[in-house]
Amino acid sequence: MRFMLFMMALLITSNLLFAQQRDNKTGRKQESAKSEQHLKLYPIEATTYVNVYVEFQTPTDFTVTIVGSPLNDERIWKLRAKSSYQQSIDVTQLPAGVYTILLKGGGIEEKAEFRVKK
Repeated sequence: MRFMLFMMALLITSNLLFAQQRDNKTGRKQESAKSEQHLKLYPIEATTYVNVYVEFQTPTDFTVTIVGSPLNDERIWKLRAKSSYQQSIDVTQLPAGVYTILLKGGGIEEKAEFRVKK
């Protein structure tokens, strides 16, 4: 009888440890997905074009927005079920200054800045 109780206690303890390890691994994966950068710009200082790169693990609906200023209008691109996206933006008509691009979708909001030089 003692042996059976000992074996049951050992089984319960091992199940609890296994469940805790699995939860820790899942938590780490979720944290790394949150810390992963989805929006990238190149070059940061531009005279003619800025390349916008968006990367998700799975197809996601998202919007890319260039925030407007008093001198220019806001521009918005709405995309459905994409896992990656690339866009070259002509900045020759924009006045010199700093501009912000916002990415919203898939539970994330990221922003990146670029500078237009003349």
